[in-house]
Amino acid sequence: VSDGVIAPGYSAKALEILKKKKAGKYTCLIMDPNFKPQDMELRTVYGITLMQPRNATIVTPELLTNVTTKNKAAKDGERDMILAAIAAKYTQSNSVVYAHNGMCVGIGAG
Repeated sequence: VSDGVIAPGYSAKALEILKKKKAGKYTCLIMDPNFKPQDMELRTVYGITLMQPRNATIVTPELLTNVTTKNKAAKDGERDMILAAIAAKYTQSNSVVYAHNGMCVGIGAG
């Protein structure tokens, strides 16, 4: 279930469809397409500042070239693995993503 969406822009048709969601209370925000995030992410928790590099990995089929199995995935399987990797990248740590037929059908965030 989604409460809103953030995108660099919307077509008039897309915005009309989104306005009907959640009885007109669906949030549609426009992001700055020129925004460049910092290389390091900072979080302060209970007075302690945690710092880590931003995950700037670009998920591409080349990530699947160094696999440690004798079984090779079909093209549809590769597509699903790439989709699942992208979804997992943007969820909480320790996430599990199940993708099938080009769709994420399950995401469990840790």
